[in-house]
Amino acid sequence: MDDVDEAARKAEAAGGTVIVAPMDVMTAGRMAIFGDSTGAVIAAWQPGQHLGAQLVNEAGAFTWSELSSSDPAKSKAFYSAVFGWGWGGGDDYPEAQVSGRTIGGIMLRSPDIPADVPDSWLVYFGAADVDADVKKATDLGASVIVGPADIPGTGRFAVLIDPQGAAFALFQG
Repeated sequence: MDDVDEAARKAEAAGGTVIVAPMDVMTAGRMAIFGDSTGAVIAAWQPGQHLGAQLVNEAGAFTWSELSSSDPAKSKAFYSAVFGWGWGGGDDYPEAQVSGRTIGGIMLRSPDIPADVPDSWLVYFGAADVDADVKKATDLGASVIVGPADIPGTGRFAVLIDPQGAAFALFQG
């Protein structure tokens, strides 16, 4: 991101809330944290000496982000206004795009999620063997929420909660 201060201004203008105002992180870069127009929390990063993720789409590295949204159309409008994201995919699963590259998806929030739980982003990490990684994670204190399960024609995944309460997912393509 070129200008995290501008992103924070755009977030507020698009109906979001700045939670942590833009700030320098020593010489690493500049960041801000805000809630989107449906309440999901996201951070923006403007690189300095730390450019961000240099390894993606491999076992142990970031692979995908997915927003669980109570209003996908409202979410799409917010992220388009703040980050300039384009959209692919379908109406049932919009996929965010930057420079024609798909970077994440939005799914309609499950009716099983309690009303007091805010919309949220889920980060997926690559796995060479989802089942083995789930076993290792549970041995270390994680709890399984979903799976492991197959996504026909796509891969295998699981959603877990770490011992501190943070949700994350594993994906094997």
